Amino acid sequence: MRFNLVFKGLIFLSFILLSFSCAKETTDKEYQRNGNNVVVRVPSDVRTLNPTFAFDAYSLLVLRTINQYLANYDLETQKIVPVLLKDLATISESEGVMNYTMEIREEATWDDGKPITAHDVATSLKLLFNPKAKPSPYRPYLDFIDSFEIDPANNKKFTIRSSQKYILAEEAIYMIMPIHQASIYDADGLLDKLLISDLINGDFDASLESDLALLAEEYNSEKFSSDPAFVNGSGPYKMTEWKAGELVTMVKKGNWWGEGLQGINSWFKAYPDTISLKPVTDATTAVQMFSNNEFDVVISLDSKDFVKFSKNERLIEEYRFEAEPTNTVFLVYQNMKSPILSDKKVRQAVSKLFDYENIIANIFDGLGARINSPVGASKPYYDSTSEMISYNAEEALALLNEAGWDDSNSDGILDKELNGVRTDLSLSYVVSSTAASENIALYFQQAANDIGMDVEIIKKDRKGWYEIVQQRAFDLTMNGAGFSPGLDDFKQMFHTESNTPSGQNRMQFGNSETDELLDAITKNFDESSRTKQYIEFQKILADELPLVWLMAPLSRVVIHDRFDGGSSGLSPNICLGCMKMK
Repeated sequence: MRFNLVFKGLIFLSFILLSFSCAKETTDKEYQRNGNNVVVRVPSDVRTLNPTFAFDAYSLLVLRTINQYLANYDLETQKIVPVLLKDLATISESEGVMNYTMEIREEATWDDGKPITAHDVATSLKLLFNPKAKPSPYRPYLDFIDSFEIDPANNKKFTIRSSQKYILAEEAIYMIMPIHQASIYDADGLLDKLLISDLINGDFDASLESDLALLAEEYNSEKFSSDPAFVNGSGPYKMTEWKAGELVTMVKKGNWWGEGLQGINSWFKAYPDTISLKPVTDATTAVQMFSNNEFDVVISLDSKDFVKFSKNERLIEEYRFEAEPTNTVFLVYQNMKSPILSDKKVRQAVSKLFDYENIIANIFDGLGARINSPVGASKPYYDSTSEMISYNAEEALALLNEAGWDDSNSDGILDKELNGVRTDLSLSYVVSSTAASENIALYFQQAANDIGMDVEIIKKDRKGWYEIVQQRAFDLTMNGAGFSPGLDDFKQMFHTESNTPSGQNRMQFGNSETDELLDAITKNFDESSRTKQYIEFQKILADELPLVWLMAPLSRVVIHDRFDGGSSGLSPNICLGCMKMK
């Protein structure tokens, strides 16, 4: 049998490293599934391939397969490696201005044979900064840019300048936006007339506003979000089919420019002939399809099924079962603008009603670890003094009593006068349609009911969940979040500027003081003082509890044994192009 439970890579969670394997010699086999075509089960649908709004794992999985970035984290080593670039940026400082100079690889071309140039890079950034476009949650990561200059002697070479210092400037330049072909995404050359600084500052002729609005409308339309004829880029695969909720098919290009660079890094590995993603949200259906050998890769298989199938003699003859650390955490958002949850003592009580150890042991079959911070314990700025919150219903009830909640009418539900009205302690808990999120909500509901807190569980599909979350129409809701292996910039998740419908501050956390601290961290290049700032912010989170940190799940990825490779330390823990037939 082959069953790997591997904790590998230096990730922000800093799990205790474990290794367990029981391997056998490789022999020639006759498999039920054959061929160099990879079929992948993903647990939720691909939402959009517009990169300014693609932040869920499976949209990004497709986006990064058909497009390319200037540089990225290698999917196997987790080190930053050049992709479209010849080398990583040359960085210099002159009179307080930071200069990031880069050059596109000489051989890099679009599918029509045209070279990829600095002009394409500039257009991609201008599309993000179009003031008439719907604000992207990624935009704040690049608003430090002052100017973009193309080398007059080499149209593949460019320099980005900034008078602001930003600890993640280099990573943001590389990874926020894939590079678009300017002649397709700005066919009329409207953006050629404008500087990036013009768009950021709104310093452009008012006569261009209507044209910019039309360009923004087209860029945010289905044409550039899901149409296979337009969303493809310079990556090794071309999307040929997208049936919403059913199938995304990508076919390897026959004339891809990076074919000869396979040994450089994981982004140049493109071994499968076709890659098909099948969103199967129902866990029972996914299990049945997997047991019938309908998939080559299964991502986020339910933990109980993962453990059960890893012991199935027939399946372990055909599949590798890998449970790896991810850069993902499961958490519960507490809406701090909710009339009830605006009280910190209530949020503290809520945090004590999750039976963390039981959740990990029984819902995830031990395939996870406790966490208490968005900072991984291996990082030098992790607050080691912070304690894990424990399940304790008695302490939760005591906190609620301290906050003035008691059962004044003896109906079994705690109540309190809020704004002159006697109000029951009742919370809405919105969950998306996954077995794990529903079970966690049920555990919490039972614990809450036992001490007089009424909890209404509202089940939604993923689209419905996003709509409610965007409106902030919930008290509690669970989701996963991912963090970078590098330095952390928490502005997107915790800054008040990110408390918008499309923003990630779903807890409605923060004030001018926390905003100032987050801004200061992003500009601080002194490691010692920055560490103190990181720790200060973690202490604020531990005190205010806008989030309940549930656990960090292991990946639970299953890969067909006719392939070598495919494992990745980065969410969603699969390198599809790395899967090479034996």
